[in-house]
Amino acid sequence: MGDLLNSMLILIPLGYMAMFHVINPLGTGLLFLNQTAGLDSKTRRIYSQKIAVYCLILLLGGLLTGAFILNFFGISIPVVQICGGLLIATMGYKSISVRDSQTQATESNQGNVDIAKQYKEQLFYPLTFPMTVGPGSLAVVITLSAEALSVKSDMIFTYYLSYIIAIVLNGITIYFCFGYSDFIINKLPLHVRTMVMKFFSFILFCIGGQIMVSGLIGLLKILK
Repeated sequence: MGDLLNSMLILIPLGYMAMFHVINPLGTGLLFLNQTAGLDSKTRRIYSQKIAVYCLILLLGGLLTGAFILNFFGISIPVVQICGGLLIATMGYKSISVRDSQTQATESNQGNVDIAKQYKEQLFYPLTFPMTVGPGSLAVVITLSAEALSVKSDMIFTYYLSYIIAIVLNGITIYFCFGYSDFIINKLPLHVRTMVMKFFSFILFCIGGQIMVSGLIGLLKILK
């Protein structure tokens, strides 16, 4: 029992930080705020909870079955990166191109209802996948799964249990980072807030481009 706990105390932080680094809930939380700027705080927290649950499902699915699914369909990680990066870059470009969504949202109460409904339809795609849990995150959990399968048989359960706990902790982190992302931003003047949102739209566009480039590099290595 002591060895089990010692192993888990090592594996849980390792798994948590590996996923935390790729998901980056602090930065992605600001991107989420930018994408849902027309929502009130209460609705945003409700939607954040749903996104956190979707992230848990995706990460757990990736950990337990991801490698088998990709192999079954003959899909490589670089291809997932290229397609996911293209989607993220498109989201960023659209955010840069349109005028401030908070200004649009205040035009009428009916507009607020329509915007909330629109965001609700986007909770899984693209706000959960690929913006929050993207190809990089799935690649991490698939790698952790492969690592768990490579150890001695009596340690496989310990590895999987530790990584499942790490995923749950990341889900909780995502909820708080997304749900309370407006706590600081809303204290800023409107013109500063607009500038910050446009900046993060550009960052989102760049993230998509970087993921696409990483996918292309990985694909070229496979083709060589």
